[in-house]
Amino acid sequence: MKEIDKLQKWLDKNSKRDYSNKTVVITGGNSGIGFYLASILAMKHANIILPVRNKSRGEEAKRLILESYPDAKITLMDLDLSSFKSIEKFVNDIIKNNIDIDIFVNNAGVFHMPKNQTKEGLELTIGTNFIGVKYLNDLLKDYLLSLKHQVEVIFTTSVASYRGRINYDDFMLDKKYNKFRSYCNSKLCVTHYFIEYIKDVENTNIKTYLTHPGTTYTPLIKKAYPGIFGSIAKVGMRILFHLPNKACLGMVLALEKQKDHAYYAPRGLLEVSGYPKEVKFRKRLYKNQDKTIKISTEIIQKCKANN
Repeated sequence: MKEIDKLQKWLDKNSKRDYSNKTVVITGGNSGIGFYLASILAMKHANIILPVRNKSRGEEAKRLILESYPDAKITLMDLDLSSFKSIEKFVNDIIKNNIDIDIFVNNAGVFHMPKNQTKEGLELTIGTNFIGVKYLNDLLKDYLLSLKHQVEVIFTTSVASYRGRINYDDFMLDKKYNKFRSYCNSKLCVTHYFIEYIKDVENTNIKTYLTHPGTTYTPLIKKAYPGIFGSIAKVGMRILFHLPNKACLGMVLALEKQKDHAYYAPRGLLEVSGYPKEVKFRKRLYKNQDKTIKISTEIIQKCKANN
């Protein structure tokens, strides 16, 4: 795969871990950043599970990976983070089939969507990127804790999280919707959940890492800005920022370092592009973290009670 070949010098220097017989689950692994992470780890002999919302796109991603790495082991599963029923089925299938997970990568999400709703009637972006991620990991946590070996869990936030400004009186932006604000807030909420998750799994078999990929052109941009605007964005972002093959390297570095609770981001100006490095956790990211967890837990409970 030529996009991976371009990274080989960095990989040779920074990625020496053996992933043979490791089972890696990557949500959103059928395209963009997740696809290139799946490709790199498949090249390194990991067993890859791709939970996908669209099966045909999942099959195409699997075909492309196998085309470059014929011996890769790729399994598709169904998962839609905008549906509690789909999340519950996915977790039940993991448990029922006793899938021995070594690494779980929370990568899937939506970007700058027009105002819409999840299956539970929540605002789509926050409902998918945060509420869905929280519900999935809450349900899966006890199973991961029961495994008799180390499990690594990666959460993917965004440089946009630094722009998050949560109004707790309008948490889901029902009163005043803005797609940029919704995305920023959803990723800040993921960071808040990462902080909470650390508390829950402290001194257990689970290690946790947080990454953000900087700014990159992915299929999410095309979905958010179809037509001429999407084409302009594609050209501009390819010139100014890095591509998804390079953007996924923060996750690779996290898995190489295996440093519990570490945070990785691009090393370039304002963390928008560049090869990854460990970065300091900004203090303002802790602000109102407890409020985010409290209100999101109540939202999940209410959704479950209504279904």
